[in-house]
Amino acid sequence: MKYIAHRGYSFKALENTKEAFIYASQENGFIGSECDIRLTKDNIFVVFHDEDFNRLANNPSKIIDLSLKEVKSIKMKEVYTVPTLEEYLTILSEYNKKAIIEVKIALDDNSTKKLLEETKHYFHNIIFISFIYDNLVLIRKYEKDIMLQYLRGTYAPEVLDMCLKINCALDIRGTELDKIEFSKYKEAGVEINIWTIDDENFAKKCEEKGVDYLTSNKLHA
Repeated sequence: MKYIAHRGYSFKALENTKEAFIYASQENGFIGSECDIRLTKDNIFVVFHDEDFNRLANNPSKIIDLSLKEVKSIKMKEVYTVPTLEEYLTILSEYNKKAIIEVKIALDDNSTKKLLEETKHYFHNIIFISFIYDNLVLIRKYEKDIMLQYLRGTYAPEVLDMCLKINCALDIRGTELDKIEFSKYKEAGVEINIWTIDDENFAKKCEEKGVDYLTSNKLHA
């Protein structure tokens, strides 16, 4: 089972920051770092989970309403700044780590092409993930071989066919572990990523079940 750092090594530094990605990249037990991306008002991909800065900076401003310069001017927890997608990939490439990129926004053809153009130099080490199935459909439309994972909060039997249709893996909440029909996924060759697990005993259970990837804030191999 391979371990992925959730929003970087968020147990050691604020989530989705350069510091968190550096800490995770320096830890051999992580194969890479998961991040979340959004677009700014001036159409720049930045790494940020929430729609706005309320939780991390006590600021109601939304990413989509701000320019990159404005986004960069906001200090999270009075210390950290929001990295761009380019800055995230630069860090991971320096350490040859896998980039697991969650697309938080709904893509269209133009934004999909932009995303793929800006990440094509790192396709060999990228997994795109999203709760929005149509995002994965669009990415697969333009890139037949890139790794994809379909994010789910709940399990449903039809999800396996959805994964097979676009050749992607399943990335699902840990609470759903016992509902997954592992034998069917293994037979179909569909990998499974479980998120977000910080309990060692539960991680062992995942490994015994045959989970391929485990996303965690602090656990690593």
